[in-house]
Amino acid sequence: MGGETSAIQHVANKITQEIFRVFKWQRADSEDMNWKCELQGHDKKTHPSDVVFHYIDPYEEEVVYLNTDLKSYSSGSIGKGIVEGAISSLALATECANISPQWRNRYVKDESLGFNVRGLLFLYNHDHLYDKDFYEAVMKKVDSETIKCPPNVKLHILDPYKISDIINIAFDIKTLMGSGGLPQPNQFQYYYPDLALTRIKHPVSEKTAATIEMLSSPYV
Repeated sequence: MGGETSAIQHVANKITQEIFRVFKWQRADSEDMNWKCELQGHDKKTHPSDVVFHYIDPYEEEVVYLNTDLKSYSSGSIGKGIVEGAISSLALATECANISPQWRNRYVKDESLGFNVRGLLFLYNHDHLYDKDFYEAVMKKVDSETIKCPPNVKLHILDPYKISDIINIAFDIKTLMGSGGLPQPNQFQYYYPDLALTRIKHPVSEKTAATIEMLSSPYV
C-alpha cells in the first residue's frame, strides 16, 4: 500500500508524541492546522503545520520552534519526487511562519526570549521495509533549484533510518528509567560543552532538551 492515508499518518503523529517527550521537547496543543500565507510570491492561500515542537537550545539566543511535517509512507513510495515536494512545501511554510502573526499567536508561548522557526520533515516508513541508502537513493538526486529554499530558512530531515535509531534510543531510555538504570527526567540532563566556536548561551539544567542537532548527529 503506497502513499499516505490519515490513519497511517496518525501513526507518525503518535510516534512523535511518544519519543520526543523523552528528549524533553515541548509540543504545541494545536495540531494539523492551516494558517494564512503572508508572502505573495508563494502563490498560496495557506500553509500547514502538522505539529509544532519547541525547546531552548543552549547554543542559540532564541527559542527554537520546529514547524513539523509528518509523513508516513511505504518503502516503495519513498523517492525523489515525494521528498522533493515535501521539502519544497516545508521550505515555503517555514519561511512564512517566521513572519506570520497568526502562526506566532498560535504557537509561540513567550516572545521575550525571541524565536526562530525551522522546518522539520519527519519521514516515517510505516512498513519498516525501507533498505536503501537514503542519501544516495533520494537526497543526492533532489534538485535544490526546484526546492528554492531561501538562504535564511533552516530545515531538518529525519529519514527512516534516523527515526528508527531515535525510537530505539527513546525506548532504551524509558526502559532504563523504569528499571532504575537511569534517574527520572527531572534528575538528569543532556550534555552540552562549550565549543571552540560556540559558547553556552543558556544554562543547562534537567529541563534542557536534546536538540535536533544532537539527535541527528552521527554519534547518536
